[in-house]
Amino acid sequence: MIRFLSVVAVVFFAAVVPARAGDTEDIKAAVAATYASISGPVGEARDWDAFRALFLPKAVFTVAFPGDLGEGRAVQLTVEEYVERSGPYLEQIGFIETETRSAIRQYGEMATVVSAYSGVRSDTGEVVATGVNTFILVKVENVWKVGSISWREADEDWPVDVMFD
Repeated sequence: MIRFLSVVAVVFFAAVVPARAGDTEDIKAAVAATYASISGPVGEARDWDAFRALFLPKAVFTVAFPGDLGEGRAVQLTVEEYVERSGPYLEQIGFIETETRSAIRQYGEMATVVSAYSGVRSDTGEVVATGVNTFILVKVENVWKVGSISWREADEDWPVDVMFD
């Protein structure tokens, strides 16, 4: 049995393709496409099929909150749950989310992107959200796919600058 598992491991790991030198540009493009896919003016339907194509099949969204007593809490959503819950709201208010700065850490076919964001209502121009997204991406069949996004809005205790000092 151990011999079988060793052979399987060698075959699996031998098939892993080393990351190309220019991959960070593709990583940035995947993150930018994620922001662009949820952004748009009031009344504009989002292209949810294009959005779904950015993610691994079992990708997860995690929203972190400080909690009433500072103990922290989280809500997790699938891609479909995010589309169902957020889609109508994004279209209704006209939401534009943009990256304000980021830091990328890559290890072969895995990447973590810490991405500060600003969310603006396109109908009023009002900034309605700032915070930090953490993207986990994996290179699959030569394409960077999002495996998860976790985010937390900035507040007095946790300003965005803490992540980029």
